[in-house]
Amino acid sequence: MYKGREVLGLPVIRKANGENLGKISDLFCSKDLNYVKALQVLANNDKDVKVCQLQMVLSLGRDAIIINSNELENVEVGDDFGSSWQKIKGTKVICGKGNELGCVEDIVFEFPSGQITALEVSEGFIGDIISGRHIVSQEAIQTTGNNTIIVDF
Repeated sequence: MYKGREVLGLPVIRKANGENLGKISDLFCSKDLNYVKALQVLANNDKDVKVCQLQMVLSLGRDAIIINSNELENVEVGDDFGSSWQKIKGTKVICGKGNELGCVEDIVFEFPSGQITALEVSEGFIGDIISGRHIVSQEAIQTTGNNTIIVDF
């Protein structure tokens, strides 16, 4: 299992020649938060942004991501591409009874399927110290909106 924040900043290496293509700057999830679809790669020149579909990834380690593709895709990221992890982070999470649980702090997903298994929800610094972060399973997600996620918790 991997967390979104563990993947951010990892270098992307092409297996064929060992070339460092850049580093992961974001993840893109399906709109229903079922799975991670792709990784956004910021090139080494800090100007070019490309997308690496998750099926192109051979291995995802704690120090680097190895891909087997010759070229990363120049994709215009729009609504049809899904939700950016950077935008999901900080989204309010409310239970079906109307009580706020906190805000999304991270996603937990499996590799290579990309299946999102849980959301890590934070109540803030003090709340995290007192009671820890909530882990909300993917099955508990009822509705995903632009600024609120409703869960059965």
